[in-house]
Amino acid sequence: APGSQTTIGLPDNYWDAVTADLQWNFGGASIFASAYYNYVNSQTAFTQTPNSTNNLVNIGNVGLVNAYGVVLQPSVYFLPKWEWYTRYEYGYVDIGNASRITAVGGSIPGVAQQPPYNVITTGVNWYIDGQDLKWTFDMGFNLDNVGYSWQNLPAGWRISGSNQLVMRTQLQLQF
Repeated sequence: APGSQTTIGLPDNYWDAVTADLQWNFGGASIFASAYYNYVNSQTAFTQTPNSTNNLVNIGNVGLVNAYGVVLQPSVYFLPKWEWYTRYEYGYVDIGNASRITAVGGSIPGVAQQPPYNVITTGVNWYIDGQDLKWTFDMGFNLDNVGYSWQNLPAGWRISGSNQLVMRTQLQLQF
Protein backbone atom coordinates (compact mmCIF):
# COMPACT_ATOMS: atom_id res chain seq x y z
CA ALA A 1 0.00 0.00 0.00
CA PRO A 2 1.26 3.53 -0.68
CA GLY A 3 2.86 5.06 2.40
CA SER A 4 3.31 1.75 4.23
CA GLN A 5 6.63 1.03 5.92
CA THR A 6 8.52 -2.21 6.22
CA THR A 7 11.28 -3.28 8.61
CA ILE A 8 12.66 -6.06 6.40
CA GLY A 9 16.44 -5.96 6.61
CA LEU A 10 16.44 -3.56 9.57
CA PRO A 11 17.44 -4.43 13.15
CA ASP A 12 14.77 -5.85 15.45
CA ASN A 13 13.06 -3.82 18.14
CA TYR A 14 12.94 -5.27 21.63
CA TRP A 15 11.57 -4.33 25.01
CA ASP A 16 12.69 -5.58 28.42
CA ALA A 17 10.51 -4.82 31.45
CA VAL A 18 10.69 -5.68 35.14
CA THR A 19 8.04 -4.94 37.77
CA ALA A 20 8.01 -5.73 41.48
CA ASP A 21 5.61 -4.92 44.29
CA LEU A 22 5.36 -5.64 48.00
CA GLN A 23 2.74 -5.10 50.68
CA TRP A 24 3.17 -5.30 54.43
CA ASN A 25 0.06 -5.53 56.62
CA PHE A 26 0.07 -4.59 60.27
CA GLY A 27 -3.03 -4.69 62.51
CA GLY A 28 -4.92 -1.67 61.14
CA ALA A 29 -2.14 -0.29 58.92
CA SER A 30 -0.26 -1.25 55.76
CA ILE A 31 2.57 -0.17 53.48
CA PHE A 32 2.55 -0.81 49.73
CA ALA A 33 5.58 -0.33 47.48
CA SER A 34 6.15 -1.02 43.79
CA ALA A 35 8.82 -0.35 41.20
CA TYR A 36 9.19 -0.82 37.46
CA TYR A 37 11.92 -0.53 34.83
CA ASN A 38 11.56 -0.64 31.03
CA TYR A 39 14.36 -0.74 28.48
CA VAL A 40 13.35 -0.31 24.84
CA ASN A 41 15.78 -0.62 21.93
CA SER A 42 13.78 0.71 19.02
CA GLN A 43 16.23 0.94 16.14
CA THR A 44 13.44 0.68 13.58
CA ALA A 45 10.88 3.02 15.20
CA PHE A 46 11.26 6.02 12.97
CA THR A 47 9.70 9.38 13.59
CA GLN A 48 8.14 10.98 10.55
CA THR A 49 7.46 14.53 9.42
CA PRO A 50 5.62 15.88 6.36
CA ASN A 51 7.78 17.29 3.58
CA SER A 52 6.84 20.17 1.24
CA THR A 53 4.43 17.93 -0.70
CA ASN A 54 2.79 16.58 2.49
CA ASN A 55 4.35 13.13 2.11
CA LEU A 56 5.71 11.61 5.31
CA VAL A 57 9.46 11.11 5.39
CA ASN A 58 11.54 9.29 8.00
CA ILE A 59 13.93 11.54 9.88
CA GLY A 60 15.60 9.03 12.18
CA ASN A 61 15.05 6.47 14.89
CA VAL A 62 14.27 7.33 18.49
CA GLY A 63 17.02 5.05 19.78
CA LEU A 64 17.17 3.61 23.28
CA VAL A 65 14.50 4.37 25.87
CA ASN A 66 14.87 3.88 29.62
CA ALA A 67 11.81 4.36 31.84
CA TYR A 68 11.52 3.66 35.55
CA GLY A 69 9.36 4.57 38.50
CA VAL A 70 8.36 3.83 42.08
CA VAL A 71 5.22 4.07 44.21
CA LEU A 72 5.14 4.12 48.02
CA GLN A 73 1.78 4.14 49.86
CA PRO A 74 1.31 3.82 53.63
CA SER A 75 -2.23 3.64 55.03
CA VAL A 76 -3.90 3.39 58.43
CA TYR A 77 -7.43 2.80 59.72
CA PHE A 78 -8.45 5.67 61.99
CA LEU A 79 -12.03 4.35 62.49
CA PRO A 80 -13.31 0.80 61.91
CA LYS A 81 -14.50 1.55 58.33
CA TRP A 82 -12.31 4.58 57.48
CA GLU A 83 -8.79 4.32 56.05
CA TRP A 84 -6.40 7.24 55.42
CA TYR A 85 -3.61 6.82 52.87
CA THR A 86 -0.82 8.88 51.36
CA ARG A 87 0.88 7.90 48.12
CA TYR A 88 4.14 9.11 46.58
CA GLU A 89 4.74 8.39 42.85
CA TYR A 90 7.93 9.01 40.88
CA GLY A 91 8.59 8.20 37.22
CA TYR A 92 11.32 9.07 34.74
CA VAL A 93 11.68 8.56 30.97
CA ASP A 94 14.95 9.01 29.09
CA ILE A 95 14.80 8.80 25.28
CA GLY A 96 18.21 8.40 23.62
CA ASN A 97 17.66 10.40 20.42
CA ALA A 98 15.53 13.19 21.88
CA SER A 99 16.25 15.44 18.92
CA ARG A 100 14.38 12.97 16.67
CA ILE A 101 11.06 13.46 18.46
CA THR A 102 9.07 15.73 16.19
CA ALA A 103 5.61 17.11 15.70
CA VAL A 104 3.87 19.30 13.19
CA GLY A 105 5.51 22.68 13.52
CA GLY A 106 9.02 21.44 14.16
CA SER A 107 11.21 19.59 16.61
CA ILE A 108 10.13 19.38 20.23
CA PRO A 109 12.88 17.48 22.05
CA GLY A 110 11.23 18.61 25.30
CA VAL A 111 8.84 15.69 24.79
CA ALA A 112 11.75 13.35 25.41
CA GLN A 113 13.69 15.54 27.83
CA GLN A 114 10.92 16.30 30.26
CA PRO A 115 10.61 16.58 34.02
CA PRO A 116 10.07 13.40 36.01
CA TYR A 117 6.60 12.47 37.24
CA ASN A 118 6.65 13.52 40.90
CA VAL A 119 3.27 13.40 42.71
CA ILE A 120 1.97 13.19 46.28
CA THR A 121 -1.63 12.09 46.85
CA THR A 122 -3.55 11.77 50.11
CA GLY A 123 -7.08 10.57 50.67
CA VAL A 124 -9.58 8.43 52.53
CA ASN A 125 -11.47 5.22 51.84
CA TRP A 126 -14.83 4.57 53.52
CA TYR A 127 -15.66 0.86 53.39
CA ILE A 128 -19.46 1.16 53.54
CA ASP A 129 -20.04 -2.59 53.11
CA GLY A 130 -16.65 -4.22 53.47
CA GLN A 131 -14.77 -4.43 50.16
CA ASP A 132 -18.07 -4.67 48.22
CA LEU A 133 -19.06 -1.00 48.49
CA LYS A 134 -16.35 1.62 48.95
CA TRP A 135 -16.21 5.40 48.58
CA THR A 136 -12.84 7.10 47.96
CA PHE A 137 -11.86 10.76 48.03
CA ASP A 138 -8.31 11.99 47.38
CA MET A 139 -6.27 15.06 46.52
CA GLY A 140 -3.02 15.01 44.58
CA PHE A 141 -0.32 17.62 44.05
CA ASN A 142 2.48 17.46 41.49
CA LEU A 143 5.92 18.52 42.72
CA ASP A 144 7.27 19.04 39.16
CA ASN A 145 5.56 19.99 35.91
CA VAL A 146 3.58 17.19 34.28
CA GLY A 147 5.31 16.21 31.01
CA TYR A 148 3.91 14.60 27.87
CA SER A 149 4.60 11.03 28.99
CA TRP A 150 2.78 11.52 32.28
CA GLN A 151 -0.50 13.15 31.32
CA ASN A 152 -3.46 11.05 32.45
CA LEU A 153 -6.72 12.85 31.75
CA PRO A 154 -9.02 10.26 33.41
CA ALA A 155 -6.97 10.65 36.61
CA GLY A 156 -6.91 14.46 36.25
CA TRP A 157 -3.23 15.03 35.36
CA ARG A 158 -2.69 17.33 32.38
CA ILE A 159 0.43 18.54 30.62
CA SER A 160 1.36 21.69 32.51
CA GLY A 161 3.99 24.31 33.05
CA SER A 162 2.74 24.97 36.57
CA ASN A 163 1.69 23.14 39.70
CA GLN A 164 -1.61 21.23 39.74
CA LEU A 165 -4.01 20.22 42.48
CA VAL A 166 -6.26 17.30 41.53
CA MET A 167 -9.29 16.29 43.59
CA ARG A 168 -11.13 13.04 42.81
CA THR A 169 -13.94 10.97 44.23
CA GLN A 170 -15.16 7.48 43.34
CA LEU A 171 -17.88 5.10 44.48
CA GLN A 172 -16.94 1.48 43.84
CA LEU A 173 -19.49 -1.33 43.82
CA GLN A 174 -18.15 -4.86 43.53
CA PHE A 175 -20.35 -7.91 43.05
